Amino acid sequence: MQNIRNNLKENIIKQVNNLYIEERGKIIVMSSEEKNRVSRREFLKYAGLIAAGLAVGSVAGYEYGRAIVPKVKPVTVTKTVTKTTTVIKPPTVKPKKTLKILGFSGALGDPHIKVFDKFSKMKDVKIEYIRIGYDELAEKAVSLLQAKSSEFDIIFQDDGFLPRLEAKGWLAPLDELGLTRIPDIFPSCWDLGTWPTPEYMGPVPPGERDKEPHIYALPHAGGPGEFYGVRKDLLEEKGLSVPKTWDDALEVAKTFYDPKKPFYGWVCRGTKGDPIAFDSATFLFDYGMSHFFDEDWHPLFNTPEAIEGFEMFLKMAKYAPPGLPTYGCTEYALEFVHGRVASGMINPGDVVRDLEGPGSASAGKLIWMVPPAGPKARTGILGMFSMVVNNFSKNKDLAFELIEYFISEEGQKVYALEGGGWPIRRSLWEKPEINKNPLFKPLYPALPEFLSMSPKPYPRTTEWLTIVDIYGGYLNAALIGKYTAKEALNKAAEEIIAHLKRVGYYKG
Repeated sequence: MQNIRNNLKENIIKQVNNLYIEERGKIIVMSSEEKNRVSRREFLKYAGLIAAGLAVGSVAGYEYGRAIVPKVKPVTVTKTVTKTTTVIKPPTVKPKKTLKILGFSGALGDPHIKVFDKFSKMKDVKIEYIRIGYDELAEKAVSLLQAKSSEFDIIFQDDGFLPRLEAKGWLAPLDELGLTRIPDIFPSCWDLGTWPTPEYMGPVPPGERDKEPHIYALPHAGGPGEFYGVRKDLLEEKGLSVPKTWDDALEVAKTFYDPKKPFYGWVCRGTKGDPIAFDSATFLFDYGMSHFFDEDWHPLFNTPEAIEGFEMFLKMAKYAPPGLPTYGCTEYALEFVHGRVASGMINPGDVVRDLEGPGSASAGKLIWMVPPAGPKARTGILGMFSMVVNNFSKNKDLAFELIEYFISEEGQKVYALEGGGWPIRRSLWEKPEINKNPLFKPLYPALPEFLSMSPKPYPRTTEWLTIVDIYGGYLNAALIGKYTAKEALNKAAEEIIAHLKRVGYYKG
């Protein structure tokens, strides 16, 4: 038995060695250094051979007794693992461009929000729209531009203040950025935004006449000027016709004046400065004044024709509420809203929402029309709020893109139908979606007619802020009875001449 075991033992060793030899082609004798060089694949093969030998030995030991398997030195394998980590960097997000716009608060600035939001999404830009009051905006615009600040890219301004900004070179010429006159936009809008302005708008300051005209502003909001409003239901009750002349309008004011009710025949703005200056201007033109100043900047607003026109304004004022000398936009609008007045000067862009809105006693009852005619003319007084591009802006091209979108047909539809601002494209007024819209229906066809008649603006002067304070101050003094029409206009002329002389408007 022992011999059998020994023989088996020898046979097993031989078989194992033969397996090694068959696999490698030779008997491998490994040094310690070689052991470390054995690959993972070789190690697994050797391990398999040894396992086969052990299996044979196990079977033999079960049948004949335990076989002795020769000792095999352990194989030491050093495994080096290289770990590759892939770092995925987030895509570089380009920061959004930002346009900063300084505009009017309230009803003058609200309609633009929808347009700016739409443009912001289309162009993937951020728009910061800051809105402040009228007087504050006029002052802030000058201080920003005077300091050559690039803080705001687009700034809103009343058209009367544009010449002083245009003459200083503070505004970017929009036509040089690519803007061209679109025939569908009323020519009076283009003319008002041009500097120097066309001759029909009056003289321009010395030193500005020979400059090449450029489009610096986009007049489009507020105004577009003073309209005449009259309650058609009241006219029908009395069997009266719609006034064609100021004499007719005066009769309407007299007919409905009854301070005991109280009910008044006439209302407008009477506050000193800009309000009374603007609301009375149509009278001066309609009675024969050609412009506020002649080509050499001598006043024409105190000529006999102009004085007669202002006298008619004062006659109309006798049938107004007693607080007229303190009335601004809010006060005169409330007289219509509360149903206490039959007629007056009304400014569509400022008050149409109030006068035609829910709760107004005048809603749906007013005729909005170009003011009646005087003995010499029928003149519309043009006044609009404008968008300009800051010449010191670092985003002039993007600002121009916004203006281009704003005046496009799509932009104007958004402005009108979603924002509630009246459009400056003539073709849109012919669409039922505009002219039958409750907000714009009262203004059709008067507003397109007004803008098509080459209305007259305020004097195109860099000194208007000072001039209107003097001029409007004396008009208000006449309204409260301190001066006659002639006295007020002559005193205004004297002071304004002195001012213009100081700033170099006169030769010699």
